[in-house]
Amino acid sequence: MPMFVRRLLLTLSTLVAVALPGMFAAAQEAPDGSHRAIVTHAWSPAQATPGMTVHLGVVFDIEPHWHIQAGVGSGDERPGAIPTSIRITGPSGWSIGKTLWPEAVQFTLGEGEFAQTLAGYEGMIAALTPITVPAAASPGEYSFDLTVEYQACDDSTCDFPTTRAIRATLEVLPPGSDVPGVDVVVLSGLFERTLARHRAPPPSAPPTVTFAPGERVKADVAWHEPSIAPGGQATLGVILHMAPTWHIQAGAGSGDESGGFIATSIALTLPDGFTAGDIRWPKSHTFLAGEGEFVQEVKGYEGTILVAIPVRAPAGASPGEYPFTASITYQACDPLVCDMPKEAVVRGTLVVAAEPAGEPGSHLEPWKRDLFAAIPRHGSPAPPSAGGTNATDDGTGPIAPPALTGHDTPGAAPTQGGGTTPPATTPRPTFFGYELPDTSGALGTVLLLLFSVLGGFILNLTPCVLPVIPIKILTISQHAGSPGKSLVLGLWMALGVVAFWVAIGVPAAFFTTLADPSRLFGIWWLTLGIGALIGIMGLGIMGLFMIQLPQSVYAINPKADSPGGSFMFGVMTAVLGLPCFGFVAGALLAGSATLPPATIILIFTSLGIGMAAPYLVLSARPGLVNKIPRTGPASELVKQVMGLLLIAAAAYFIGAGLIALVSEKPYMARQLHWWAVAVFVSIAGLWLVVRTFQISKKPLPRLSFLLVGVLLGAAATLYALDSTAKARFNWLAMEEARADSGGAYATGVWNEFTPAAFQAAREAGHVVVLDFTAEWCINCKILKASVLNRDPVRTALGSKDVVSFTVDLTSTEAPGWRMLRDLGRTGIPLLVIYTPGVDEPWQANAYTPQQVMEALDAARATRLAATTSGQSR
Repeated sequence: MPMFVRRLLLTLSTLVAVALPGMFAAAQEAPDGSHRAIVTHAWSPAQATPGMTVHLGVVFDIEPHWHIQAGVGSGDERPGAIPTSIRITGPSGWSIGKTLWPEAVQFTLGEGEFAQTLAGYEGMIAALTPITVPAAASPGEYSFDLTVEYQACDDSTCDFPTTRAIRATLEVLPPGSDVPGVDVVVLSGLFERTLARHRAPPPSAPPTVTFAPGERVKADVAWHEPSIAPGGQATLGVILHMAPTWHIQAGAGSGDESGGFIATSIALTLPDGFTAGDIRWPKSHTFLAGEGEFVQEVKGYEGTILVAIPVRAPAGASPGEYPFTASITYQACDPLVCDMPKEAVVRGTLVVAAEPAGEPGSHLEPWKRDLFAAIPRHGSPAPPSAGGTNATDDGTGPIAPPALTGHDTPGAAPTQGGGTTPPATTPRPTFFGYELPDTSGALGTVLLLLFSVLGGFILNLTPCVLPVIPIKILTISQHAGSPGKSLVLGLWMALGVVAFWVAIGVPAAFFTTLADPSRLFGIWWLTLGIGALIGIMGLGIMGLFMIQLPQSVYAINPKADSPGGSFMFGVMTAVLGLPCFGFVAGALLAGSATLPPATIILIFTSLGIGMAAPYLVLSARPGLVNKIPRTGPASELVKQVMGLLLIAAAAYFIGAGLIALVSEKPYMARQLHWWAVAVFVSIAGLWLVVRTFQISKKPLPRLSFLLVGVLLGAAATLYALDSTAKARFNWLAMEEARADSGGAYATGVWNEFTPAAFQAAREAGHVVVLDFTAEWCINCKILKASVLNRDPVRTALGSKDVVSFTVDLTSTEAPGWRMLRDLGRTGIPLLVIYTPGVDEPWQANAYTPQQVMEALDAARATRLAATTSGQSR
């Protein structure tokens, strides 16, 4: 058997071996196909005393990509959906309250006209029911019977409703006894999240804001005054909530903008006749961006802020409600990275009334009134213009919008519908990652024109174009009969070439008028797709495949004996060159999608001018035709260099798309290589099928290799999906546990290894587990999937007295290598279990579930004995 075949079979068997344990585990948890959730219970606190109110929590651990419907009485139920319900039967005399449900998420079931929006829960959630112990309850254990019913759905189907019966027991202690917290520490965060939704926020404190994965900012609007009188003014507050550890850049015009960063800007769309004054930004904070010698100070906003904008109503405004829109453009950063700029759009209503509806701020929550009061009494003035100055506040008196002298604020930019907002600085457009010159000035326009003309001229050096230039010129000269007419016909031919390129550029320019170019790079799949398209074009121009025009196109032969004929002669000249430079045209269409329409038209028109210039010159001087070099290795080299440049541009877009993907879904960072494997294995399977159908007409080989090709793609894709689902689940659990613990490590999840976190866990007296692994270690993954991620080991590792670390040795600079050497080991896989108070750990390169359980039980028993001994002393 050939070596490459054996390696392929070995790889496939490994993939299947790694994927099967997860599949078998899922099958064991869902034997009838409908149990898409593991349902457990826990008490908070774990024990109670007479007269105390406790919470009985029902915990749902829902399979990735699946949801269960919103709970009964949650307010999130949807008509036609079967809500999740919890019925509790308890001892006589006990008070059982209404179940408290966590916040639901929306998901879509079905496609097209059959699609419907439902609300439910995903991941791991807890529903809490308050239960009050009777004041006369005697110490002892009391049992409660729970009936849990739920329906699980994914994006396309719903299972039959599932019913679970649970028996929960609560121990009541004598009056005055100390009671512990929740009996499963890792669930405390879930309980707190549910309780926080139903807990009234303290006065003057902004409400708790929940952010979706990858979401950094939430926006809202509020009016300081309940209404505006005709011709009067009111202050609009744009409220921005930032996710923890994230901040946005200082406001445009605030005076705190930082060079190289994109300032936050707000644009209002107001009804006709309404105008906006100077923006009042809150006080900014200083942050450090970058590391080492590249660190710099920037200013911005964190937490919850309010941006105030004065708005004037026209004197003739009729009483009523007027809609408006606020568009906030921002760039969110944490201490190390910055996201791509994004836009948040908020819609609101402005009330015009002849009589005030109340005192300013009287209708607002206390925390909103405090945010308005904290706004500085000066605005962010727009540049002064002739005939007027900007009104500003002197910093005294209650907050109020500055007086406006008319319907327009001097220097402010008009908004749609007649409103105005202060001008904001707009970042320069980029092309394949390079910042373009400012085309609003003469120098920038000239530079862009020259570079594009040069690029168009280079296209003439490709093998499809260079040999036909003399033929085209001689044809025009023969039809002209005189130098003057030859120049005229050459000019019309050149215009035909330019028209071809303008026609190509119009679709891209039209597209940018339908979509906001500044947001396109934030859509990871679009940016990644643009990169893939440009990469394919680059490979095509280098000879991997060719563009084949229909034979009917070659049959078109316009005569060049008239202006109209020469014009079409030029158009067809450009069309027939597509097999060589069509790849460049396709790449330009994709790469220019983020540019302003005027810039796109300028680029494509200039490319046409550059390509048409030789025809115009040679029409005036036909004798120069003899000096044109013939096609050969040099022209092929031009094609290859252009192909490599396109591949470089593709790398930029693919990189930008992957960065956006990882920013939106951080757990994908360690899964990208598996998706790359899945893509190329699937391509291999597709290529196998296509070529088999081309080579053989026999049904047996076609069917056999069709099955092989499908299995190749399916095995790789299923493994990538399974690995990603597990990574997402682990990442969400880790983030939740880390937020709840507030420390360097958490129990119940796999922590990322750092020497400091490891030492802290050891000093705290935990049983510490180290799993040494790496992305290139297939045996490590097999052991983790078949032993550590399956019960009973998985449950034991989730105990509150065990802290587990993943020691990733993928990088040669990883801190875990020193730990490996200190243990006297040189290779992996390796599992290490540290017992509190014992220096020598248990170690194993290969292990069974029974061996791991015995080591964990021994370590936990030693820890418990030491704890009990310490308490007795």
